[in-house]
Amino acid sequence: MNSDNDCFCFDGTRQTNHNNEYLPGRTIGNSSSTDSVNIAKNTPLQIKQLSKLLVCLGDQSKFRIVARLHPAPGMMVETIASKFEKAVYSRRMNAVLIKMQNTVISIYASGAVTMTRLGDADQARELLGDVIGRINKLSEDADAKSLCDERGPALQIDPMEVTFHLPRTNCMQCGVKSCFYFSILLACSEMTLEKCKPLQEKRYLANREALSRIINCVQGNG
Repeated sequence: MNSDNDCFCFDGTRQTNHNNEYLPGRTIGNSSSTDSVNIAKNTPLQIKQLSKLLVCLGDQSKFRIVARLHPAPGMMVETIASKFEKAVYSRRMNAVLIKMQNTVISIYASGAVTMTRLGDADQARELLGDVIGRINKLSEDADAKSLCDERGPALQIDPMEVTFHLPRTNCMQCGVKSCFYFSILLACSEMTLEKCKPLQEKRYLANREALSRIINCVQGNG
């Protein structure tokens, strides 16, 4: 049985557990060619595994959960982001990050899924079921291979790239529990750089300028 320390970081990095189980992160972002073929054959995504609730690292009043999808969505994760109102694709993570209610659902190309800021297990099942249902509906309405080959917007804000340039103090002065969650909200146009108080300090001038260039480039102002 996994302990509460066998967890998934909210910044997308990988942690190992005592059983050396398959954990999501940037090291497992690629899917196999077999999985891509399954998607091309229009095989519906299904929840293969759903773990127990664990306490969120960034907000101990909330929970997180880990799941695995089959078949792996593969390259389709790049397309999924454009089909949800609040979602962004991260190349560094090779995953789509979907914000629904106050929950962040990260779906990796490999089929691994992490969900954070959950109230309970019922909410996890409901939200993940809704997301999978919508993705499967997209596959039914479009040619599956075309959906895999399609790409999202050429330029979007990558939450991992934003997090790299942030002070990463998790000070919560912006009103959220972690710098990575701040980055997701920024990518979803629900947050501005000005909300990060440490970033306004003189010592972080280079970081602020780098983030401004990223945002201006994506918005077509650079």
